[in-house]
Amino acid sequence: GAAAERFAQECDRLEVDRTKLIVVAIGSRVAEMVGEGWASVHVAWTPGDGAMLALAKSLCQESTDGDG
Repeated sequence: GAAAERFAQECDRLEVDRTKLIVVAIGSRVAEMVGEGWASVHVAWTPGDGAMLALAKSLCQESTDGDG
C-alpha cells in the first residue's frame, strides 16, 4: 500500500498525466491507496505476484489486439 501511495505522489511530483496510465494492483486495498484519476485501475483476482502479472499480461495483449 505504501508503494502505491508513493507511486501516486511521484506521478504528481513529476506532473505525469494519470489519465494516460493503467494501474494493475495486487489487491483492492492497494487499488484504493493509489487514488483516483487513472485511465483505469485493475485488481488481480487473487492476491499474489502471479495473478497480478497475468492480469498485466492480459491487459497488454488486449491493447495490442487489432494493431496489426
